[in-house]
Amino acid sequence: MTVSTGQTYDWVSIQKWLKSGNLICPKTGEKLATTELVPNLNLRKVIHQYCVDHGVQILKFQSQSRDISSTILPGSPACAEAIKFFKRIPCEKIA
Repeated sequence: MTVSTGQTYDWVSIQKWLKSGNLICPKTGEKLATTELVPNLNLRKVIHQYCVDHGVQILKFQSQSRDISSTILPGSPACAEAIKFFKRIPCEKIA
């Protein structure tokens, strides 16, 4: 999800950040003009393509379910591979 400063965060983490009363961007320290979150569709497409190209199963969420217990967990092999992949992508491909 993208915040008003243009930075992108995972939904669970940024929701937790905002619900705890933080009204600044965790990355830039800038005051958020709004707490509205916008999906980063370009990043979603890049992640989807990576999964397709590397045989990673894509999980389907049931109608806006935000239960993260069935998603890739930090420290998992899938998460490590995704991080390696994103380190190789030039920023202009994501934007």
